[in-house]
Amino acid sequence: MAFSTLHLDKDAATGVATLTLDRPPRNALEREMARDLDAALTDLADDNSVRAVVLTGEGPAFCAGGDLKVLAEELADPEAARAFMRACHRSILAIAEMEKPVIAAVNGDAAGAGWSIALACDLIVAAKSARFIMAFVKVGLVPDLGGAWQLTQLVGQHKAREWMMLGDVVTADEAERFGVVNRVVEAPEEALPAARALAAQLAAGPALSLALMKGMVTRYGTLSLADALEDEAEAQAVAAQTEDFQEGVLAFQQKRPPNFKGK
Repeated sequence: MAFSTLHLDKDAATGVATLTLDRPPRNALEREMARDLDAALTDLADDNSVRAVVLTGEGPAFCAGGDLKVLAEELADPEAARAFMRACHRSILAIAEMEKPVIAAVNGDAAGAGWSIALACDLIVAAKSARFIMAFVKVGLVPDLGGAWQLTQLVGQHKAREWMMLGDVVTADEAERFGVVNRVVEAPEEALPAARALAAQLAAGPALSLALMKGMVTRYGTLSLADALEDEAEAQAVAAQTEDFQEGVLAFQQKRPPNFKGK
């Protein structure tokens, strides 16, 4: 499948797919990229040979947010704005609902919707020089693509309001300190290899178990402890029926690394 604003690479040996946003100069989002991203994520969700996904950006930026040079007139019309937002939302939901880990390799700036896309991923690896900016307030808009929801879940209301309402630059180190970024690497060119290494580790893991964990974390932000415990019991009952669980027990008994098959 060919795309005009991104490219997709699948590594059959590791089961890791790399999805690279590629719309020079800074991978800003507009309607065509929204369509490409939705189609690529649908392809990855349906491809059983892919067990983990890395999302990154080409060039000096991860994603500079929405391309206002293209979108300003469209967003000024309420119905057109809603339609564009819903088109973008399909990709955010695709990442969240995909039963595979998705890792953002943030090689450069992630601004506005670009930060929201990274936040939708399960893990974030960022270059030390990467900057995160909820830049919407600078142009009189509100955070979109789930950014406000994600930040509130991750850092709480007061810090989320600070980052959104002031629109200040958040460094990779600060984002890591607040639990928004999982790993910080020294150089931009190190972000993708580090993310791929994590993805390969996850791709070699028990696929159903990881999918269940992903869903648990998403749900538990809104469930009571009692409901979460009941949900956990159901998830554990499902995971315990897999071949991967049987292999994990056998490997433990034999004191060797498990060889998970994703079954």
